[in-house]
Amino acid sequence: MTGWRACTPVQWRALRAGAGHGAEEAVAARVAAILAALRAGGSDALLRLEAGLRLDPAAELSAALQQDPAQEIELAVGGAADRVAPELAAALRAARRRLRQFLAPGLPRAQVHVDAAGNRTELAVVALDRVGIYVPGGRAPYVSSVLMAAVPARAAGVREIVLCTPAADPGILAAAEIAGVDRVFVLGAVQALAAMAWGLAPVPRCDKLVGPGGAHVVAAKRLLYGEVGLDGLPGPSEIVVLAAADADPAWVAADLLAQAEHGPDSLSLLITTEPALAAAVGAEVARQAAALPAHRRADALAALAASAGPVLVPSAEAGLELAEEIAPEHLSLQGAAAEALLPRVRRAGAVFVGRWSPVAAGDYAAGTDHILPTAGRARFASGLHTADFVRRMQVFRGSAEGAALWAPPAEALAAAEGFAAHGASLRLRGAAAQAGTAPQSPAPYVPPVPAGALRLDLNENPFPWPEELWAEVLGGLRAAEPTRYPRQTEALQAALAAGAGLPAEWCLPGNGSDELLLAVVTAWGRHAARALFPTPTFGMYRRLALAAGLPAIGVPLGEAPGFDLPVEAMRRELRRGGDTLLLLCRPNNPTGTLWPAEQVRALVDTEGVWAVVDEAYVEFAGEDLRGWLADRSACCAP
Repeated sequence: MTGWRACTPVQWRALRAGAGHGAEEAVAARVAAILAALRAGGSDALLRLEAGLRLDPAAELSAALQQDPAQEIELAVGGAADRVAPELAAALRAARRRLRQFLAPGLPRAQVHVDAAGNRTELAVVALDRVGIYVPGGRAPYVSSVLMAAVPARAAGVREIVLCTPAADPGILAAAEIAGVDRVFVLGAVQALAAMAWGLAPVPRCDKLVGPGGAHVVAAKRLLYGEVGLDGLPGPSEIVVLAAADADPAWVAADLLAQAEHGPDSLSLLITTEPALAAAVGAEVARQAAALPAHRRADALAALAASAGPVLVPSAEAGLELAEEIAPEHLSLQGAAAEALLPRVRRAGAVFVGRWSPVAAGDYAAGTDHILPTAGRARFASGLHTADFVRRMQVFRGSAEGAALWAPPAEALAAAEGFAAHGASLRLRGAAAQAGTAPQSPAPYVPPVPAGALRLDLNENPFPWPEELWAEVLGGLRAAEPTRYPRQTEALQAALAAGAGLPAEWCLPGNGSDELLLAVVTAWGRHAARALFPTPTFGMYRRLALAAGLPAIGVPLGEAPGFDLPVEAMRRELRRGGDTLLLLCRPNNPTGTLWPAEQVRALVDTEGVWAVVDEAYVEFAGEDLRGWLADRSACCAP
């Protein structure tokens, strides 16, 4: 390949010094002018500028603003997945599923700490209301980026997702529908970001903007910082391949080209200790590039030339040191030393380990998110995740008894800072607590239980056992040696499977439904943004949800005596965004209501639901749902 000449780390730094700074300044000036025009002209300027820049992206802004306003910049999302090739729709759904499986368990959980005196500190996790996504469309329709931005937002529970893109591409619309995007607008990069940040009609104002892009997107985000939440400044693509002698030259070359074809401003760099490998990779780059479409070949070769590699280093340690200095978006470790080097990597957006881990897999369907920090920002920033779509809100509930723990040190710190009003506020509470005159916090309302009434939601038998039954149970316990592990678990599992008509591996024996529910909530709750159940119902559902760090949402049943299942109200909650752990007791405890099976099916079949249909009282379930649930690869316990 022409221009493929190995250099030392010192030479490489000199070659890369100051690269692109002049172009960045010109882009920043252009972006600032566009934002100023939009801020001054509002929604009318947005539509006029969009129309003018569609005709000529390099037009003078004053001329572009004279164009007739753009019409119909919003695109319909519904049914888009049916208008693309079935293979593409299936690929989008598979990629979405893998992404959700990886990212959903990382959603931050609520936390509660109560000290010995009753002071209570909480961390509430609140999803953002509306998120805006920008997806580039100049050099390619970035269909996959729709998933990478929208799927973690949905998994986090964001209520509304808005997407802007300059390309009215069928694949982007299909990805938007599959990922759960609510509204799509056709807008160029700077106009899109300004519209979503400020709420320029018809685009609604968003709480946070996410998505990758080129220099114009990065410059616009810099200027919008502080007015709207941002995911960082993910810009042109980067890959650093740190390869040992036994790395495959053809595979290394393929990985370098795969990122270089994003555009001539991409960084695509090989670092190795082996001159022979560097030369072989260069030959492979030339051979493989010749097979690319002309425009992709031109972009890739320009990017590789600007990347100024390969870089020869004296040792793997020196190579890792240079990679850490670059802090690339993607770091690929190839060859025998890959696994040994991984624990020492601290600065990379994402790491791809070994020959079977191409960065291109992460771009599409590995399950990791490809919106990652670039331009060295992996030193302090991370890739997009569900945590980026929630706010962590701190809550404090002090107590009169606990004021002695926080009032004196807080008052001393207020005095040290010279804030007299702070100290006075603290002294009021401290003095009242010492005198025992603190106003009492309102006691929580507990429904009265009339004399003779029984609380059936406790799942307890209120009647004493007959003495002969006690004797029989105690005798059975002595004979069973309850201090020994059971030896018949497999036989019990097989018997349960036969009774339920399910594979044995689907049946989990447990010591009562509480233990089984705990196992399910622990496993599935990692994927959910909330727990949902009708109320009143089995009291353990709320407790288990809170123990798993999930917001517990109860939807009231219909009026007595029917206690109808509120299907539509529950489905509205399920459609709020993010996966939901649905807990249904059938027949319901304590109302005894046997809801129609089709109502349960309607809830379970809702997108993003992890459903537990608790048929602890299966003898009374009428048309039980085990066979239907089995067809959906669900778990059930009779």
